[in-house]
Amino acid sequence: MDDGSTDGTAWDRPPPGRGRPRVRLAAAPPLPPDWTGKVHACARLAEAARGDWLLFIDADVRLAPGAAAAMAAHAAEKRLAMVSGVPRQLIGSLGRR
Repeated sequence: MDDGSTDGTAWDRPPPGRGRPRVRLAAAPPLPPDWTGKVHACARLAEAARGDWLLFIDADVRLAPGAAAAMAAHAAEKRLAMVSGVPRQLIGSLGRR
């Protein structure tokens, strides 16, 4: 969901039908008072979800192969309602460090 951020990551995925046909982009409705964009987008996405598991991830994040499946399997095995991964940030330059 495009949460109205200005970093352009809403458009960081292929158009529907190219590469990831099950992924679609939706625009968030207007932000209610006292809400932040990401939290609001996640709440709206959870309401619209049709699956058994939810994976919230920023468009500019890349998961290792099998990472989402491993987290879902861990949650199922341990009977957890939620798991959270901690990303490894790749910082390409001294200035960004």
